Amino acid sequence: MQDLIIKKSTEKVSTTPAISFLVEQGECIMDGKSYMQDAFDFYEPLIEWIENYFTEYDQKTLKFIIKLTYYNTSSSKMLFDLLMTLQKHKDSGQDLTIEWHYDSLDDDLEEDIQDLIDSAEVDIELVEIDEDDE
Repeated sequence: MQDLIIKKSTEKVSTTPAISFLVEQGECIMDGKSYMQDAFDFYEPLIEWIENYFTEYDQKTLKFIIKLTYYNTSSSKMLFDLLMTLQKHKDSGQDLTIEWHYDSLDDDLEEDIQDLIDSAEVDIELVEIDEDDE
């Protein structure tokens, strides 16, 4: 199994997040904004990678870190599917932690994240960050 790396776009405006899914480190990071028109095409390989990871490394720890600062409705549906996939593996006994890092001053995003957590019934640790410090 290989790492899955999608670098941030060099375009001034990037509609897809950077992806760093690292097998040996057991770490997945999504960072940026997600507002592409066809979120399925972007997210389906990510979900497939997660499924393959737990098939090939069923006793390995995975830390999943989300650092999305914005996502649209299309992305929300696919994030829901991705979170459901993660929760399914967590419920089956996999050693998996999920963190969502968000700007402590962005109340709208915090509410959107909480809605997503509630609808997916997924266990996510919310980590407040201060964007001004970065």
